[in-house]
Amino acid sequence: MKKKLLAGVITLTGLAGHLHPAAAQGRPFADLTSDISPIVQEACETDQFSGAVLVAEGEDILYANACGEASKRFNVPNNLQTKFNLGSMNKMFTSVAIMQLVERGAVSLDDPISLYVDESWLPQSMTDRITVHDLLAHTSGLGSYFNQTFVEASRARFREVEDFKPLVRGEELAFEPGSDWAYSNTGMLLLGVVIESAT
Repeated sequence: MKKKLLAGVITLTGLAGHLHPAAAQGRPFADLTSDISPIVQEACETDQFSGAVLVAEGEDILYANACGEASKRFNVPNNLQTKFNLGSMNKMFTSVAIMQLVERGAVSLDDPISLYVDESWLPQSMTDRITVHDLLAHTSGLGSYFNQTFVEASRARFREVEDFKPLVRGEELAFEPGSDWAYSNTGMLLLGVVIESAT
């Protein structure tokens, strides 16, 4: 595992302290955690950070800490087992997974998504015109599966990528793929279908 994880500036919202890249040069990865601890501690004590921090090298956990409240209403503290709703932060993980598949030659950004997304999701006449790049760049013309059906349904129904199929089926293009830009939750969801299909 490369030691680039901590080589960048580490900042927590509103916190002046940070670990400068120069401080990381030539130091063992595990030693850097001693620099992280006071930064996290200060952010926690001044209520500038609420959450959990975990630093690992391979399988070894080098630092783990949680602070703040998971629910301010009920004064429930965060701990290392607290589940956080990441919202659209997950899109970064999806994008990284796609680019790793591109690096391995398993997927091409120019591939039409019809190579990975079958007609149980969307008609091939549509998926032939949308590329993997269009999904990543929000230029697919697709919209959002957060529709009325989703709003009225129990979240327990949506655990696997396949579970979202009824929310996507029947979606129409707002514009010709590649001709415009519009933020698309459906596009990012379909990247999950691409990942599953390619792996």
